[in-house]
Parts: sequence; C-alpha cells; structure tokens
Amino acid sequence: LKNVHAFTLFATHYHELVAMADESEKLKNYTVAVKERGRAITFLRRIIPGGADRSYGLHVARLAGLPEALLKRAEVILADLESSGSGYVPAPAEAARSSGFDGNNGLFSNSVIDRLLEVDVMSMTPIEAISFLHTLQKEAEEGSGVK
Repeated sequence: LKNVHAFTLFATHYHELVAMADESEKLKNYTVAVKERGRAITFLRRIIPGGADRSYGLHVARLAGLPEALLKRAEVILADLESSGSGYVPAPAEAARSSGFDGNNGLFSNSVIDRLLEVDVMSMTPIEAISFLHTLQKEAEEGSGVK
C-alpha cells in the first residue's frame, strides 16, 4: 500500500478495498446511494462517501432484463455462499459449471455456455461485448426454437 501511487481505482464491489481505506488516510471510498424498500432497490444516481455494504449485482441483472430463472438460480448460489461464511466465491467459469446451468435446463445451449465460459469479457470494448451478446442471443434463439 505504501508503494501504490495510483490516483484513481474503480471497482464494482470489492469489500477488501473498503477495509483498506479504513486503514489508510490516503484511500477514500465512494459508492452510489441506494434506497431500499423491502426487496425493491432504487439507485439514486448520487455518489456518496463510503463503501457499499453489500453487492447489488442481482438487482442490476434484474434491471438489465436477465431471465428470471437465471436470477432465481443466482439467488440460491448467493444464499449458499453467504450462509457458508467461508468467504469463498468461485471464479465465474467455475460458478457457471457448478451451478447446474449445463445447457440441459432449457435456458442456454451448450454452445452458448461454452462460448460464455471461454470469452474474456473484461478485455472487450463495449461495442464488441454488445456484438458478442447479439451473436449469442441469435444462437440461443436458434437452439431453443424461439424467434
């Protein structure tokens, strides 16, 4: 930490960074303000000091329109991880392989799953990611007979 001279670091939700900021005067954390009413979440589009107290990834996925069956399965996995208290979160490819989404559940074909597990999304530009998703969507529609 003493040798880091970065001016800005952006992360979606890394609780380790929140802990590091508590230990250093040089680090500051900011988060998006959130209003919660029961299970309803509203992102207030306001940046405030501090770190997020939990992940809102499933809420964002729901807002993005991901299939409800996928979200329900993700909720089960998240609950298992939180109840285990191990702090272990599998890598995305490992989580997908062990989550029961093997292509036999009707959500995605094996081809789509394989391509998702192989792609390095973090190295794509936004337009490359959109194009990739569009291609996968076409493949999934063809595989499921949905048009």
